Amino acid sequence: MDITDSSPQRAEIAIEQFLGGGLVEFEGVQFSRHGGRTLEVSCFSSWAPELSTPAQAMMEIDRAKAVLDQLASRNASFRLAIEALPREFSYCYNYGTGFIALAKEVNGRFEWCRQ
Repeated sequence: MDITDSSPQRAEIAIEQFLGGGLVEFEGVQFSRHGGRTLEVSCFSSWAPELSTPAQAMMEIDRAKAVLDQLASRNASFRLAIEALPREFSYCYNYGTGFIALAKEVNGRFEWCRQ
């Protein structure tokens, strides 16, 4: 559920769904808890995979980190739910019916997934 421009009540409902295993989106970045053990943060390329670059991926992952911090500062329930979780950041291409990871950052280590 996208909560970018939502009311505080709608944001709370979305956070409750997130806590139950759902997906929440804020400022174009998606957040989910994989089995409750990892916070997965996904941002998306506006370029086709063959035109995307590692530099773009790093820049978008940095933006996703800032969006994560912004959401955590705005919502205490979200902040408490994620503060102890390890984080995985993915830079993806959405092809309409799904998406593929072009790059990932796990434990501070960047990996370009495209050949």
